[in-house]
Amino acid sequence: MAIAKALVRYVGERSLLGKSDSNHWIAMDSPPEPGQPSAANNPAQLLLIACAGCVTIDMISILTKGRQDVRRLEIEILALRRDVPPKIVRQLEYHVQIDGPLLTEDKVRRAVELSLTKYCSVSLSLDRSTRFFVQITLNGNAGERWEIPRDPVLYEGDPNPD
Repeated sequence: MAIAKALVRYVGERSLLGKSDSNHWIAMDSPPEPGQPSAANNPAQLLLIACAGCVTIDMISILTKGRQDVRRLEIEILALRRDVPPKIVRQLEYHVQIDGPLLTEDKVRRAVELSLTKYCSVSLSLDRSTRFFVQITLNGNAGERWEIPRDPVLYEGDPNPD
């Protein structure tokens, strides 16, 4: 079983620094009081950035392996969270904005579905009750929104525990 580790250091006020094995430090801030500015992203915001980043990396890998010319790829992500603590994520909305001369909606849809059902370990690490929805805007044309089904088999015991 793979092991990942990180270190988070309190540096004063509401500020934190964190790093993983890559040894790249990132700043974090706790959510500010209403009307107060924040100095950095808070951990919940970093989770959203990580989910969208993971899907973006997967999609680029899948599409370029299929010899697709991706000129632009951006993913906006919206999280619906509980109103009271713990403010867990109940639903993620991925809006994929992608441009490329020969891209088709089927190829883009396949890439995002593979990411969110098989490859994106960040998004797939969320509780299996978290729902994923996707909308693709391909070369400026918005498609329909749809739900990505979650596979309960992913959340059963590790088939090869060490």
